[in-house]
Formats: sequence, C-alpha cells, structure tokens
Amino acid sequence: MRRTVHYRSFLFLFILFCVGVSTSNASSVVQMTTPPLDRTLQDITIFQDSVKDSWAAGNHLETVEGKIPVDTNEMYNGRPSLRFQVTEPTDWWGSGFAGRGWTSFDLTRYYEHGAFEFYVKGAEGGEYFSLSLQDVSPARVIENPANPPDTRSRTLVHSSATFFEVTPEWQHVRIPLQELVPPASDFDLTQTWNIGISVSYAPADLGPTTFWINDMKFTSPDQEMSFPPIKVNQLGYLPVSEKYANISGFADELTVDPGTMFYVKRASDKRIVYRGSLSLVTEYDIASGERVLRADFSRLRTPGTYYIAVDGIDQDSPLFKVERDIYRDLVYDASRYYYYQRAGFELEEAYAGLFARPVGTPQDATATRRSDGSAVDVSGGWYDAGDTGKYVTFAGRAVSDLLYTYEIAPQLFGDDTLNIPESGNSIPDLLDEIRWELDWLMRMQDPATGGFYHMVYPNVWIGTPDTDFRTRYLENCAFISHQAASFTEPDRTIIDSEQCDIKPTADTGSAVAMLAHAAVVYRPVDAAYANQLLDAAEYGWEYLAAHPEHIAIPGQNGGEEPDGDNRLWAAATLFRATGEAQYNDYFLEHYQTPEFTRFWTSTTDSGYHDEGALGMLAVFAYLQADEADSAVREWFIPQFQAYRTTMLTRMESRPWRNFLLTSEDGSDSDYFWGSNSVTLGSTSVLAIGNYVLDRHDPYTLRAVYRNLNYILGVNPLQLSYVSGYGTNSVRNIYSDTYNYDLIEEMPKGYMPGGPNWYDGGMATSRFEAKAYIDSGTNYFVNEHAIYYNAQLVLNATVAASGFHASTTPRLATTGGQ
Repeated sequence: MRRTVHYRSFLFLFILFCVGVSTSNASSVVQMTTPPLDRTLQDITIFQDSVKDSWAAGNHLETVEGKIPVDTNEMYNGRPSLRFQVTEPTDWWGSGFAGRGWTSFDLTRYYEHGAFEFYVKGAEGGEYFSLSLQDVSPARVIENPANPPDTRSRTLVHSSATFFEVTPEWQHVRIPLQELVPPASDFDLTQTWNIGISVSYAPADLGPTTFWINDMKFTSPDQEMSFPPIKVNQLGYLPVSEKYANISGFADELTVDPGTMFYVKRASDKRIVYRGSLSLVTEYDIASGERVLRADFSRLRTPGTYYIAVDGIDQDSPLFKVERDIYRDLVYDASRYYYYQRAGFELEEAYAGLFARPVGTPQDATATRRSDGSAVDVSGGWYDAGDTGKYVTFAGRAVSDLLYTYEIAPQLFGDDTLNIPESGNSIPDLLDEIRWELDWLMRMQDPATGGFYHMVYPNVWIGTPDTDFRTRYLENCAFISHQAASFTEPDRTIIDSEQCDIKPTADTGSAVAMLAHAAVVYRPVDAAYANQLLDAAEYGWEYLAAHPEHIAIPGQNGGEEPDGDNRLWAAATLFRATGEAQYNDYFLEHYQTPEFTRFWTSTTDSGYHDEGALGMLAVFAYLQADEADSAVREWFIPQFQAYRTTMLTRMESRPWRNFLLTSEDGSDSDYFWGSNSVTLGSTSVLAIGNYVLDRHDPYTLRAVYRNLNYILGVNPLQLSYVSGYGTNSVRNIYSDTYNYDLIEEMPKGYMPGGPNWYDGGMATSRFEAKAYIDSGTNYFVNEHAIYYNAQLVLNATVAASGFHASTTPRLATTGGQ
C-alpha cells in the first residue's frame, strides 16, 4: 500500500550550539512547561463533516459515487448530516463506514465505559435500521484456513429499535460498547474495522424512507493507558558507547523525582553492578504527555545481560545486553529482510526456515502492458511493502542506502554471510541480494525508448503472494480500481496508460541513478554485470534528454511530483560512473537551484521524506566522482556543516533523542507516515555525508546510537520497533504475507513505519509519539517498506562497524560506581 508524503514547513527551535555541538552527555532538555490536565481518550470520529472511506449499495438507495451523501441542508450543531434515503419499496440496502484507507482501529481502551454516539432524525418518525460492528482479524485464518476472506471477520448486528425510536426531531443516541459487543463475544476490539448501517431482508412492502445521522463517534470518559516506565534499548549497548534509559510516565502516576536512585542488576544473580541517580529531562514532553527522567550508566562497560530497577517503581526494565558485537545480528536480520521480500522466487526451507513458501506471483514473467496487450517479463525484484506491488521510484532510496551501506562497511558483508541461495558464489551476499532488485529494475525499462515504467500492479491481496494469480495493470493516467481485476485471472500487467504508454521521468531518473551507482559498486566484483548496469543507465538518460518536460507518474499512487531531483541524482551518479562532460555540465547547471539548496539550510526538513530530497544524494554522488569540480566541494562543506549542526541540535532538544519535531515546534508533527524512517533517514544522510567527505565525526556516530536506542525501546511505548528484537517487540505488522501464512510469528528484522499522528479521526492516541498500534491491519502505522528497512540496515551497520569512531568523545556521566 503506497502513501502520499506529508509535506510541511514550520519554525524550528533557535539553534543553541555552534558548529561543533556540545559533547556533554548530561540531560539537555529541561523544560518546565506545565502539563495539561486532560489525557482523556480522544473521540474516534466516524463521521463529522465529510465521509472517509465507506461504501453504500442497495435497491433504490440514494448514493453519490458509491457513498451515502452528505447533506449540508440538514445541519445539526453546525455540522452536516448523512442522508439515508430509499426512494422505492425495497428489501435490502446497506452502508459501511471505516477509518481512513479502510484501516482498523482499537476500541479496547474504550470498552469499559465507552459508547457509540450519534444524533438521528427521521423524515416522519418510526424509521428503523440495523447497526453492525465488524472486526478484521487475520489471526483467525490460522484457526480456519479454508477461506481467508470469509473467516477473518466477525460481524455483530443490532436493530436500532433495541436502543431507541427514531422521531422527526433530532435526538442524541448513546449506546454503551458493552451492549454492542457482549463480554462473551470473540469480537476483536483491537482491530475494529467497519460500522454498518443497513436494512437486510426487510418486508417486501417496506416503503420509501429517509432519515439523517449526524456526528458519529466512539467516546469514553476514561484516560489514556500508561506504559511501563523504564525504557531501555532492548537489544543492548556497546561497552564503550553512551548508555542510558528514559524513565517516564504521566505526571500524576510517575512516583520518582530527580535524585532517585537507580540500579543496573546482572540478570543471572540480580547483583547490583552499577548504581546512579536520575536526572530530569523535562517536566512535560508533548510527544508522550509524560514527565521524563534519565538514568545514565555509560560507565558500565562489563559485557553481560542486565536489567534496571528504580527506587519507587515496582516494575523492572526489560533485559538488555552490553556486548561488543551487539549490532551484528541486527545487521544480518535486517539485511535478510530483502530475501523474504523476493518476488517470483521460491523461498526454500534451507534459507527461509519456518517461512519457506512457493513462488509468489509467477505470472510476472508473462505480464501484460495495458496500452497494447503485449507480453513483458517483469519478474523478480522485491515486494515493496506489505502488499505485492513493485515500484521503481520507491526502490530508489532502498537500493541507494544499501549500496552506501556496502561502501561504508564492506567487511561486514562478505560472501556466505546472509544465508541466501547465492551464498558461496564469491560475490558479497548483500550485493547478490541487491542484484535481485536491479535485475527486475532493468526489466522495467522500455527497450524502444530507454524510459522506465512505474510499477507492477495491483498490490492489495488477501493471502500470501503464491496465492495471488490476478491480472496486473500498468498504471493509467486515470485511477484504476482495485476491484477491476479478478482474483483468479492468471496474468499480471505492468502499469502504463491506455492512452499514452507512460514512462514517468521521475521513475526514469531514479532508475538511472540506481543503476549508475550500482555499476560503480559492482565494477570490482563483476565487471561484465557493471557494464550491463551502466548501459541501461545511459540509455535511460537518453530518454530523459529527449524528454526535458516532466512526465508525471500516472494514476493510482502517482501524482504531480517534480522530477528535478531525480534528474540531478541521475546526472551526478552517471558522472561518478563515467566522468563524461555531459553529466558534469548538467549537474553544475542545476545543483544550486533553490529546489535543492533549501535542504542544507532548512531547520524543518526531515531528510528523505521531503519533496526534492534526492538532491542530497545527487551531491553525495557528484563529490565521489574522480573529476568532481573542487568548487562544488568548497560550496558543499559549509552547507553540510550547517545542516549537521541543525540536525544534531534538534536531536539534543528531543527528550527521546530522535530527530522528530512535534506540533509544539511551530506547525505539523514529524510523527506522520513512516516516522521511524524519518528519524533513521536523518542519521542516514549524516552518515553518508561524513563518508563522502571522509570525516571522522563521533557526534554523528553517537546520533546513530541514540536513534537506534529510540527504535529499539527507548521510546514512550517501551516498544522495540524491530521484530524479534527485545522482550517487548512488534509482533504484528501490515503484511499480506505474514497475515495469511498460517504462522503465528514473523521473521526477525522487520521495522514498521511507526507512530502516525495523522491517522484521521482514528488516531490511536492524543499524544504524537504514542499514535501506534501493534496490529496487522493498520498500514498507516505498521506497514513495513523496503526503504524503511534499508535505513535500519544502514544505521545498524554504522553502529556495528563503529564507522569513523576513532575519536569517540569522552562521555560525561551521572551517578557513580
């Protein structure tokens, strides 16, 4: 499932430090903001002013584009209403209302005292209908695998007459959740999916009817739940690195103060090996709604397995390790993610173990261009995310980050390190895995023009990839409905247009950049393959040169995004790969345009997620060229230094030591779609920049460790966002494969997008850093993606290799032995 990137601009904090950035390890975010008193569960809005994702159908039911119409003439409390109007006698009609994108939402916290509320009014009085509540629980498929679409949901149906009588006047209805969902029901409140309003099998003479519903929502007087207070990196820490835990909780619940003693205890015998005192980070953190303190135990360097206890807190921390190679397994598992994402490939038990599966979407080898019906081989590659779509543009950042990962620390990625079928072929395993995507990428190139198609489609499927035999469609200029494809048709189609056979310039630019970058990296290990990559890249550039106009990505998951950064990135990588003047000339003509330079001076940029951000990668690639103009380097160094200072200053100002701005910082929050990727993307940019400039920057290395701390458990949820890593790690992720493979667990090394405060009215928390749910059915927060995991691989590799760590700063500490 793909997403539209959320763009924003807002005022960042005053820059507190000079270029060097303070080396102090003491808590730097002491804020005395008075905490707000209200932490009541926020309303989950179903309908207020507009219809989100919904459906409506039936005999003689009035609909607008398949939905119940919004009536602005029938207002109540200043808001429009939904008009349910049946114009002729009928025996059936129905409608359903869900969260944005048909995602699930969690009613667990609302159940004890909460209710479903709305206002209702009839045209005459006496109208009636059925109210239903439907869940979606892929886990049920394990219990009854015969027909996954039919077995994954439960629907509870009630007559409106059970709760109220419709009258010609507006009336308020409040139905306790415990009456809608009986306590003995097996309804899955954590994955509530759909609210239905319908009439089914009514008397045949049921005449015309009209009624209105206004302001539908779930409410509760209860407060947001609390999470365990001691937050540690649940994987662990390097012996010589900074080590800390955050201790946090709502101010009226947290029972500790600055100066309270904490203890690091050895797990094997519970012996205290280190003691210290808590320091205050902030009285109130807007991202979590909590008071935050810190336990620093950086002086503890003895390897072992430990946990933390704090005076006055009756719950100890999860276990963690102090170990020299603490990040090695994470590098391995996060890299093997790509093997599990392979399309058109049988995953054998020798390599996939429990997660072996037959070939997925084999029809990709005989896909069909929609424009002329001709067959084309677009087999291979990686499934982009939780679905079975494959996208050229989204592959760009994944492949680039993985190639830089290899360049930064090739010693971690020898042959026979990832246990994949290609292991033992004298090629580094990571390069073997990347090749699986590059081979697919070259199949997406139009042999007649050099341009690249956008994607293989459709993507949404209820089942594992080996059960998906549908037709694929080349993306049209107009939207193509998911329902246009039969679930049983034997071929897939790549997406172009019935009208114009589109090869988007943004896709082509990204493909050229990937292939040229790969040509450089593969040249020492497989020169023939490197030449093949470079030939494809240069042919793609010919298409870009022949089409200076912007050719937009068509239809579904497309848009009018600019292509300037893709073109600049393509030119820069081709110049690095060839040294040819035409690529140098293009880069020098465009690299200082405001579209790209704003990233080095912005205080609100969030790296890879912003429009035009590939300009960063373009400059990196250009500076790696043998014949790069020295003036570019002279221009870039102060730009990068200013950017680095801004970003490290931002991190110092965050109680959780990540890069995520909040709504308090001036406008929108960085806790949006893919927030985990936002913060790791920031350290990725810094790490790649330091590699390109050959800088030994211990502060960037420390930032990498800190952001991995956040990802691995030092966050408000006390949750490790990497599957299989930590006592409390993600167990459910949005994935067609792992929702329906009949296996309760999932592979280690998957990282979901993370908290997303912009989940419409269905946001899971009023606090930005807590807007997450461990569910397999909410892709707004827990879908994985190939470019998310690439940033995890890169950061874990930097941490494991100690990249540029020769001048690690001496760490100040609190407490004592």
